[in-house]
Amino acid sequence: MLIRLSKILLALLLLSISLSSMSEELSPPKKSTWYSVEYIIFKINTSDGQQQEPWTKEPFSAPETAISFNTVKPSNRIKRLTPKQLQLHGAYNRLKRLASYSPIKHEGWLQELNEKDTIRPIHILKNMGNGALNGIITFRRGRFLHVDLDLQLNEQFENLSAQNSVSNTVESTPTTLYRLKQTRRIKTGDLHYFDHPKFGVMIKVAKIDTPVKKNMTSQLIESKSLKKAL
Repeated sequence: MLIRLSKILLALLLLSISLSSMSEELSPPKKSTWYSVEYIIFKINTSDGQQQEPWTKEPFSAPETAISFNTVKPSNRIKRLTPKQLQLHGAYNRLKRLASYSPIKHEGWLQELNEKDTIRPIHILKNMGNGALNGIITFRRGRFLHVDLDLQLNEQFENLSAQNSVSNTVESTPTTLYRLKQTRRIKTGDLHYFDHPKFGVMIKVAKIDTPVKKNMTSQLIESKSLKKAL
């Protein structure tokens, strides 16, 4: 019942923050094009007694080709968005105000793409007090634009009942893994939602002008839908 209510609230949220914008043509231009990719990852809060399925026994392992903005300097074709360049602050703040959701991570990047590019996933990592988020987001282009997600949420639960009466110690904290793997064809300017019973992802991709400076400002973003913070 709580999950159903959460999905209804999320649907209303997505409806309220959706903007009319010009979508990309079905056949994107073959020349190299720049895009901004922005995402919000959030946890769906559930009651302690509620069923937490589906969970996974296959832990995520980042591929060697994954790019981490925490350890690798940005390349000439992939640049991290600064906080001032992010456009989904309104959506993030609304999620914070709703008891059913807890935002985990809000970031994004600029990426140059053409049809023959080698696929380079972006490594997403966030340590939390009672678990961690680990995974990749891949933005790629063939005939159409696609986003691939492979994200894993780790939750730790303190096993107080396992306390040893002799040594007065607590056994190791059990961990549950929830994994979201999806691939979706997308259009620029639209807000896309990736669903999982335990957590969700909002992603918005916009076509932009070619950056002419290393420190690109948000004024270069063409999409009219991104000119106003949500």
